[in-house]
Amino acid sequence: MIPITTRSKLDVAASAYMAGIVDGEGAFTVGRRRGWRKPHQYQLTVRVVTTDYSLAVWIQERFGGNIVKRKTINSKWRQSWTWQISSKQDVTYLLDNIEPYLQIKNKQAALTKQFMSTRALARPVPASSYELYEEIWMHMTLLNMKGPRERRDALLASGH
Repeated sequence: MIPITTRSKLDVAASAYMAGIVDGEGAFTVGRRRGWRKPHQYQLTVRVVTTDYSLAVWIQERFGGNIVKRKTINSKWRQSWTWQISSKQDVTYLLDNIEPYLQIKNKQAALTKQFMSTRALARPVPASSYELYEEIWMHMTLLNMKGPRERRDALLASGH
């Protein structure tokens, strides 16, 4: 794994390859959970699920993060691993390298950048930030929704 302090921009081939992996097998997500006596808490995660462990290692060596062995639900399925990152440094480095090459998940990448740019360092977090986090969470949820693309596009167009 490349230490954060010595990271430099990857070559075009590696950046474009990683963009293809993220477009095909990856996800940008904003998770939401209820805080105790607080508003919701939001967590940004970028992940790639793969059945090729060497691919997960290749990604981790270049972008940091963790690799988690997934539980196999069906005995006929192959073992899979999830590579994931959630730190602002790791996500920023990933986006700096792959964003120009994303073809499918460019809207999710833009929301990810917006979410990271609005993360308040001061406490308490202003109510207006929570409203924006909720809006980003909803939009990201709709973009990641499974099922017919027409249904998702209709919900996005209606402002949900």
